[in-house]
Amino acid sequence: MIETSDTRLRAFGWAAGRRRELPLGRLALTLGLLLAALEAGAAALVIMLGSARAAVDPGPLGLAVAAGFGVALVLLLQATRAYAWRRLRQPEHVLTHLLTLGTLCVAAGMSIIAAVVAQRVLDVHDVMLTAGLLALLIAVGRVLFAIGIATVEARGGLRRQVAVLDLLPPDVRLNRPALQLLLETEHGCPCSPVIVPAEHRLVYRTAPHGATDTEAWLANCVEAVRWAEAITVVALPTTEPARLGRLLEALEVVPVRVGVAVPLPRSPSGFAATPVHEEPLGAAERALKRATDIVVAAAMLVFLGPLMLLTALAIKLESSGPVFFRQVRRGYNNRRFDALKFRSLKHELADPMADRLVTRGDPRVTRVGAFMRRSSIDELPQLLNVLKGDMSLVGPRPHPLNAKAGGRPYEEVVERFQRRYRVRPGITGWAQVNGLRGNTETEDHLQRRVEFDLDYIRRWSLWLDVVILVKTPWATLKGENAH
Repeated sequence: MIETSDTRLRAFGWAAGRRRELPLGRLALTLGLLLAALEAGAAALVIMLGSARAAVDPGPLGLAVAAGFGVALVLLLQATRAYAWRRLRQPEHVLTHLLTLGTLCVAAGMSIIAAVVAQRVLDVHDVMLTAGLLALLIAVGRVLFAIGIATVEARGGLRRQVAVLDLLPPDVRLNRPALQLLLETEHGCPCSPVIVPAEHRLVYRTAPHGATDTEAWLANCVEAVRWAEAITVVALPTTEPARLGRLLEALEVVPVRVGVAVPLPRSPSGFAATPVHEEPLGAAERALKRATDIVVAAAMLVFLGPLMLLTALAIKLESSGPVFFRQVRRGYNNRRFDALKFRSLKHELADPMADRLVTRGDPRVTRVGAFMRRSSIDELPQLLNVLKGDMSLVGPRPHPLNAKAGGRPYEEVVERFQRRYRVRPGITGWAQVNGLRGNTETEDHLQRRVEFDLDYIRRWSLWLDVVILVKTPWATLKGENAH
């Protein structure tokens, strides 16, 4: 593991203590979720008020219909990328979509409530008046939101943290004002570029085994920019293609946008820019996935609470030691976190670093533990990891630090293995519902699992997550490769 003495490289991913401005990434996600909740709530409330004004008592069924249309409105808006950061800052580009979808949502919701509850057709005037109220609320809300963002930005806040890897030779000076202009034009928001010289010196706590100078240099560069919300590599047209190509390949494991900027004096911005890697999920997709995780994980904890309590009791009755077992694992952007599990091994034989895989008939496993591992009940406490933000319900499974396949560490078996962690790791995943559960005893097992994980990241959609969640119970009941 490469460590650095630079205090900018924080676990949460941005330069801490250097500036007052707020990093854009997490705040944009939070603001998007907040606005989506407000717009869904406004749609549901207006539909209920409109129904009441038309002398229709909505009742519980009407409330459910109104809530459903509120959620549907948000999903339709998300499909038009109405929660993308640029459109939050410039609402005039999406107001037509907003008002059209809002009007249709109110009209459909009120019509269904009237038809089902009151068994009559509403007056068109009442429906359009109510739809106009929602359109006004949404338009005013979006404009006030944009004004608030502009005010914060004018005071130096809400800036995207961009790492700039400088590959220019020592005798070529980097034009920082032109670079600033280029970044803000590309990202559509104020940016705070932090120049990271590509030949910087980092401190190795443990040097990669057998690493060449080039491999060590590439590893240094990747670890030095993990905090960033975007990465730009500045290089000359004469920069050695092989060197630049290997660096861009190495940066594929970082879950942010990566681009190349070449100084070009004749260009209006002074640079020619080319995107190389895009974020696996945009801000709107991350917001939608995170909201789904929170709602579903909270509901599952309530529903499965009795089962979890009975499991905890069974563990305590069979063997001494704690109910829960914490295992250090790799997660999003290769960060470490403590994964929670029900303890399935004897306490004195616990293996938090996974130095030795659990095998069939392993004497370390308790009787209750064997059942939990076959049925995956031992993974249920990871719902708390989901609520905390370390994990998602669906994603590549996080691996223990010392995990091996065929006697070799995962990172040695699969080139750029960390590409799996461009999204949050999951309790279940595309590989698991396709029969790839349990230990990776051979290198081929690991290769196949990684292929499914990368396919999931490429194909991600909310619908795919739903399909995986629905398939998971059946894959778990089959109990293949779990011991």
